[in-house]
Amino acid sequence: MKKWGLILALTAAAMLLLAPSALALSPPYTHGDFANNSKGCADCHVTHAATAQKLLKFGTNQTTFCLACHGQDAIGSPFDVRNGKIMKTANWDSTTGNVIDTLKWNDSAWVSPSLAGGFANSYDFGDSNTYKAVTSIHNVRGAQGAFGTISNVTTYEYVYGNTIPGGSGSLDFECGSCHDPHAGGAYTDDQADKNPRLLKEKLFNKTGLRVKMHIDPNTNVPTQYTSGFNGWCGGCHDIFNTESTARAGYVLEGGRTKYMHQFNRKVYDTVYGGNTNPYTVEWLALEVDGTDKEISCITCHRAHGSSAQALPASFTRYAAYKGYDNTGTTSTGLGSALLRLKQRDVCYKCHAEAKYNYYGYTP
Repeated sequence: MKKWGLILALTAAAMLLLAPSALALSPPYTHGDFANNSKGCADCHVTHAATAQKLLKFGTNQTTFCLACHGQDAIGSPFDVRNGKIMKTANWDSTTGNVIDTLKWNDSAWVSPSLAGGFANSYDFGDSNTYKAVTSIHNVRGAQGAFGTISNVTTYEYVYGNTIPGGSGSLDFECGSCHDPHAGGAYTDDQADKNPRLLKEKLFNKTGLRVKMHIDPNTNVPTQYTSGFNGWCGGCHDIFNTESTARAGYVLEGGRTKYMHQFNRKVYDTVYGGNTNPYTVEWLALEVDGTDKEISCITCHRAHGSSAQALPASFTRYAAYKGYDNTGTTSTGLGSALLRLKQRDVCYKCHAEAKYNYYGYTP
């Protein structure tokens, strides 16, 4: 009897250790197409034995649950958001989303750095060209348990009351704050308006938000954002007035009292070195729609996390977004503020030697 008890205990332990692998998915696509096949419900939820809220199958919160498919060495998705890696298409099934050989996560020949960055590690494009620990992140609830202690996450969650950096309200921030796990990869049922990033159409105080993007028809993966990303970020970060086209140095409408860099500013080819596909490189990821190439939030910032190094600045930043996304505890000038490159190299990429530093310049 003791022998059978030991075998059962070992079997149960093995099942727990292999839990992420058990999430290998099969058609239909887990995040949608529920009307045609409801199997996708069971990929994430269990009716009577859930370990997390919303009847999630395991984990203590949504963050740890999502990492089962989207974390380190995961099998259920080609996106490792913990370390900022994307598996190359030859090693994942485009129908199911499953990674074929998980050992290749540690092989640089098989992975590409995510331009969104990771929540624990992020690729350092500018200097070392290696994956490094993050210096700033979007503070996702539960990050401490998932990634260990990250600077300022606890301060953000428990001292500042979840106030959104650059926002006028508060939010219990988690993966589902930005992504809709039931979106099905499109904004419309006919799949005509694709949304493979599963970006939500409603963010805190704005509705009807849609981001346009170029999609690789073979892999259904975005290759470049076209329009709408500024307005989407502004759903939470509303203090930045992301829809405005007012140029830098002018007080923006809406009662704002601080001067801000212009959004939706057209940038010319010669400014970013003739790069034909800025989304695939480490700097100046522009929104490109035909011949229009415009500055967006992700031109300067990463969405998930950055490993860029930034020395303390000598100025105090706007109090409403003080310190929340950074290693510093008093000012975003003390942290990397999700910047793509070290220090303020993102400024120099456009304003090299102040060559383009006046309004209306045409190369």
